[in-house]
Amino acid sequence: MDSVHPPLQPRCAICNAPPFPECHHEGERLELALHQAQDRWAGVQRISDWVLNQARLQVLHLFARAKASRLEAHIQYLHTLPYYGLWQHYNGRPPLPPREFAYLQDQLRNAETNLRIGVDADWRKACLMYPEMLDYFFGLVEINFPDEKSEMVVRPQPGRRRARRDSGHSDRGSSKKGRGRG
Repeated sequence: MDSVHPPLQPRCAICNAPPFPECHHEGERLELALHQAQDRWAGVQRISDWVLNQARLQVLHLFARAKASRLEAHIQYLHTLPYYGLWQHYNGRPPLPPREFAYLQDQLRNAETNLRIGVDADWRKACLMYPEMLDYFFGLVEINFPDEKSEMVVRPQPGRRRARRDSGHSDRGSSKKGRGRG
């Protein structure tokens, strides 16, 4: 290369600013174009929707199991309380001396409070599983990338890519499993 001419750097394609310092417009437009392309490709949204739905179902299932177990333990505890059978039989108004009745009501209130605290703790614990569940279900997603030396990559023809893909022609290279990344 001729040392008389400094290396030519193009000006910003958006605002025509000089190349140094680097203008932010091209990077912003590239990011915008990427988001628009992703919006046009519904596959990304379908993957996200599927992963989110599976994670939600699993978290709700884990919570339902924990809640059922906690409720069963709560009911078993109630049956150990003195006079609880009478309380049930008389629909909450057993013929007990006021002192025993007040004591039973305190025990029932405490049991209800503990049940509520436990159910809330179970829900928090289940919700804390979301990141792990999301990672797990994203890990089940398989995405195929063409080989880097593939004709489709080396000489891209954007208008023809969809037609080749729709016709069933596959120029597959590597298969990447998990997290939707390559």
